Amino acid sequence: MKYEIIYRKVQALVKTTLDATGKAFVEVLKNRFRKGQEIFNSSQTLQQKTGSLLSSFKYEIKQSGIDGKVLIGSDHPASVIHEFGGFIKAKKFVSRRNRKIPVMANYFWFKYITTKKPEYKIIALSVMNKHGVNIPKRSYLSKTNREFLSKFDEIKNNFVNEFIGYFNA
Repeated sequence: MKYEIIYRKVQALVKTTLDATGKAFVEVLKNRFRKGQEIFNSSQTLQQKTGSLLSSFKYEIKQSGIDGKVLIGSDHPASVIHEFGGFIKAKKFVSRRNRKIPVMANYFWFKYITTKKPEYKIIALSVMNKHGVNIPKRSYLSKTNREFLSKFDEIKNNFVNEFIGYFNA
């Protein structure tokens, strides 16, 4: 009977620890983003513009008894391309003066004309030449893992101390 009570306490402790782990990781991840509106971001830090990618990160706890894991991820379409980098190919084209122009290029030409920012012109020309745009790698998850480890040490120590307390009581 005593072991069953301890098992239930440990089971609850595991759930609390998994929850703290998920929350801490997502918090560290969200702190990696910086607010910015620049078109060209030469840094390796992902910028927060609309916040939709940032707010898409969630965690889920999978637990069976005292065994468990935390799944962390995003279902945002841009999450993979920003983590690993890559090429976004233009899919739709429009005809202009007997030429097929990527719709993506039209968007950037419009932005250039309305804002006069030369970055948009550069992107528009690149899209027209390459029929797409290169997105640089900005690994936010792997860098978050390194930053998270110090927070995880604290979570792990809390778990161990509370676990040991069950047997000292």
